[in-house]
Amino acid sequence: ERMIGVCGSRENLDILPDGEFLPPIKFRCSEEIVKRACGKMGIPMIPTRKAVLTVPYDGRPPCHYCGHCMEGCDAGAIFTVPNSMLPKAQRTGNFTLLPNRVAREILTDSEGRARAVSVIDTTTRREEEIRARVFAVACATIESARLLLNSRSPRFPNGLANSSGLVGRYLTGHITGGVAGYLDELAGSKPVNNDGATDHSYIPRFNANDKKRGFAGGYQYQIQFSSFMFPHQAQMLRGFGKSFKERVRYLQPGFFMMGGFGKALARRENYATVDPSHPDAYGIPISVVHFRFSENDLALWRDMTEKAREILHAAKAELITVDSGPSGFASHETGTARMGNDPRSSVLNAHCQAHDVKNLFVVDGSCFTTFPEKNPTLTIMALAVRAAEYMAGEVKKGNL
Repeated sequence: ERMIGVCGSRENLDILPDGEFLPPIKFRCSEEIVKRACGKMGIPMIPTRKAVLTVPYDGRPPCHYCGHCMEGCDAGAIFTVPNSMLPKAQRTGNFTLLPNRVAREILTDSEGRARAVSVIDTTTRREEEIRARVFAVACATIESARLLLNSRSPRFPNGLANSSGLVGRYLTGHITGGVAGYLDELAGSKPVNNDGATDHSYIPRFNANDKKRGFAGGYQYQIQFSSFMFPHQAQMLRGFGKSFKERVRYLQPGFFMMGGFGKALARRENYATVDPSHPDAYGIPISVVHFRFSENDLALWRDMTEKAREILHAAKAELITVDSGPSGFASHETGTARMGNDPRSSVLNAHCQAHDVKNLFVVDGSCFTTFPEKNPTLTIMALAVRAAEYMAGEVKKGNL
């Protein structure tokens, strides 16, 4: 948190350990209303925890609450690697950024160590090799597996670091579902600019000790990350003309949405592979994803969306809508190069180092063996920092 700047509040919740936070984002009226309803149901609703600055920090300005968080932050108040880490790396003098390159495969030497990465210049379409002593792959879960599987050789006929056959396997992510409604207490009120920083509040997992739930895993809710700028209700209301427009305007101030994020079980039969018969524009075999949610996942989704509906009912919302089914991973894919102690049942060790190729590390969500309802980024970053420290120590010892 100190590295990236995270807003939030200390809540002393066992299910959600506290960290080092900047001042929290304040609730809007709609969130205060729903928090009141949650309190009556025994459900905690707390200030969101995310990498958005509420005060000047680390040379970057605070959020100015324009509501465009999902399109990218032009002020730099949201942490990203380009706006926060790359400038620091450049100042060390030990960093070279090679833009417009696509990695085709990782090449190995006669001893099975990674010696170079073959890349294609997307501007000139020329191929080149970039040599190094140590390689860190951080292409995100699907693309990291794709790169390893496309890195075939006589020594690694099934892909690099894949003696276990598990590269690409155990793909998982969040099972998600949205519920929205319009709060009676705010409907018809004078419009105000409350775009804010999208989600200002958060409902952490609250049913961990519920023995009757009938499924493994839990879920959380991220609140109000859909923009106030779009009249979602216009797609559901009947009629046209003046009365229709008046009804749309009347409901708009009461808009409230809850995005549920639940655990999906990591299963071997869910996997990403590559298809040599379907290359991309640069001649590199594309990824192919094979995935189905399990019955456990679907049971969790039904409970997650029904509980969100109950919360909105308790907050006296109308025109409540629920997603018709799970809407995917929310870009939170994990698990295609799982870590473990046994090379027969895992791809990486505890330091994200490949069992088969000692100078190769995979430092993204691929290493996860399981994935809870919480967002993965902070854990990915912590594991990457640990891997980097281990890597530096091994270099100093002469092991890499």
